[in-house]
Amino acid sequence: MSNTSTQQQDRVVIAVDPHKASWTAAAVGAGLTPLATLRVPVSQQGYRQLRRFAARWPDAVWAIEGAIGLGAPLATRLSADGIDAVDVPAKLAARVRTLSTGHGRKSDSDDAVSVGIAALTAVGLRSAAVDETITALRALVEHRDDIVRTPNPDDQSPSCATRQAAPGRSV
Repeated sequence: MSNTSTQQQDRVVIAVDPHKASWTAAAVGAGLTPLATLRVPVSQQGYRQLRRFAARWPDAVWAIEGAIGLGAPLATRLSADGIDAVDVPAKLAARVRTLSTGHGRKSDSDDAVSVGIAALTAVGLRSAAVDETITALRALVEHRDDIVRTPNPDDQSPSCATRQAAPGRSV
């Protein structure tokens, strides 16, 4: 058996299905079956748990569903630690899930396994490298949205003052 075919048989992908509050990871082997799964919170502690989980397969390739969307925070952390990942489009992972046996189920673990299978079988997947400018702009937009959503009882804006001081209106 050649060294290349041994490497193909030993290939493992750490596939992640990201959400706002959690990351679900699955280690998927070359046989396209899950070796293990893990769900962690999106936090520094969750990231450490994820890295410990992945340490069992030191040569594994990382794959993140939607690495420029909900997966961007994870892709950024991995990149900062010098770990490359591939971006698996959500539509590709969904197609794999639909065509897999038992496709009626949908759970985060199943989604993570689908991401792993897609990463192992698809060609031409893009790197999950996140542009720092996009990350900064996304953070600013999210901060602005948080400010707009939060009502301020001490609002001194002209529109608020006009509403309160309008003649004939009770305050």
